[in-house]
Amino acid sequence: MPALAILLPLGGLCAWIGIAALVITARQWTGRRVRRPLSRVMAVQTLYGYRHRDTEARLAYDRAGLAFGFSFLFLAVCAATLGVFFAVNPAEGSDMSAVLACSLLGVMLSAVLFGSIKYFNRPKMLVPPPLRGEPGAIAGRRQRRENLRKPL
Repeated sequence: MPALAILLPLGGLCAWIGIAALVITARQWTGRRVRRPLSRVMAVQTLYGYRHRDTEARLAYDRAGLAFGFSFLFLAVCAATLGVFFAVNPAEGSDMSAVLACSLLGVMLSAVLFGSIKYFNRPKMLVPPPLRGEPGAIAGRRQRRENLRKPL
């Protein structure tokens, strides 16, 4: 029972984060004004305001909000399935292992898509239309280094 008390609220928190990320991404996708983009929500709050270490990596949350949101939703399903699996007799939970396997596969697929969008801004169909022209993290860092190397 302690696993149920830990895993079900954890699943609820993951579902809340995933739904919030998907709502913010849907607003960006339709072009509606977003109060706080996902990159600002994920920024580190300090005493002197927001600290941004790497602009390209921070902006990846805006471009890859769809994959980020779905990965947290799959994590919520995984946590809830594990909580129910430990609550019932594990010998009877063989059908829950298929749900757990599918949710873990979804987490891995979402993580791969998030990395692809973060570093290369590909596939374009998963990036919100206003953000499709931005470079990925690798291209952005390369451009920044080339600008620093140019002689004055």
